[in-house]
Amino acid sequence: MKLSHFALFTALVAPLLIGHANAAETESQKERLFKQTVSQFIQLASQGDIAAINRQMIYPPYGIIDVYRIGVPNTFTIVPQISEEKLKEWSITQTILSVQATTRPLQEGYVEYDCDNIAWSDHGLFMSKQLHYPLPSDIQDFYMHNEGASYPPESQSQINNIEANSIRLVQTQSDFIGYFTWINQRWYLTLVDRVTTDCSA
Repeated sequence: MKLSHFALFTALVAPLLIGHANAAETESQKERLFKQTVSQFIQLASQGDIAAINRQMIYPPYGIIDVYRIGVPNTFTIVPQISEEKLKEWSITQTILSVQATTRPLQEGYVEYDCDNIAWSDHGLFMSKQLHYPLPSDIQDFYMHNEGASYPPESQSQINNIEANSIRLVQTQSDFIGYFTWINQRWYLTLVDRVTTDCSA
């Protein structure tokens, strides 16, 4: 018995449509989990609960990348977790503790910081899959080409994964910029950018 053209078309296309629907559902689920993670992060940070952030939002094999500036060049350090010492000087801990509770909705969009005017291009809470310098890979390249630095392969692999699978979160009212990375079906805080708003150079 021959299949009709419609039946044949359906047999060929249905698996593709189902696969597409499943991929869309997975993406939708990832976005829902991202929003939940952001909401939880803002709550914990605004309450000063660094211990809970370390427990729930830092992926132990990766730790967290602290991107900052010393003088003119940018650099980064990978630390196993965020220090719970409430240091007075500028630090990754102080940057996270500056995050404020907010009723602003999470919006999609890439916002930039203008050091000439000491202001953001827009105001609110923003998520973006577009990442921007200072990326750790760019910083690595600079030090490898200019100072002969070398980095262990595992850190390069982690950095590649972070840059390929992260969403950038910006809360403009606190000048917080962080990357959340999709690892093992969860979102983790993997990087804090303290260079973009540092207009000292």
